[in-house]
Amino acid sequence: APGRGATEPEAEQMRDAWRGPDGVEVVVEPTARTTAENAACTLPLLRERRIDAAIVVCSWIHQARVRFFFGRLYRDAGIRTSFVPVRAGLSPRAVLWELAAAPVAWSQRRRVSSRHSDRGGAR
Repeated sequence: APGRGATEPEAEQMRDAWRGPDGVEVVVEPTARTTAENAACTLPLLRERRIDAAIVVCSWIHQARVRFFFGRLYRDAGIRTSFVPVRAGLSPRAVLWELAAAPVAWSQRRRVSSRHSDRGGAR
């Protein structure tokens, strides 16, 4: 989430925070500007690799929106999804970011869902 003060993209921060088993391919998509875009942009990467189960790593404060976007989009594509929240610094700016992003979540999800259903969203 914005406000961390780090120059590294959030996707790469989450990759570095992953403490899962060795041998698991970690797919990072660092170009998305929003959580909805991240879900939409990672879906083709998973399809290319024929991945049918994914673990999404996110900061704990961001978990509700991550579940909202990734859960629906991935489920509709036939990808089982679990979520791993990681501890990340909590700043007032991060809290405000999550609160400000909530009202537009439904329209963002509709937009990315319709884009993927037009491309044959489910397997």
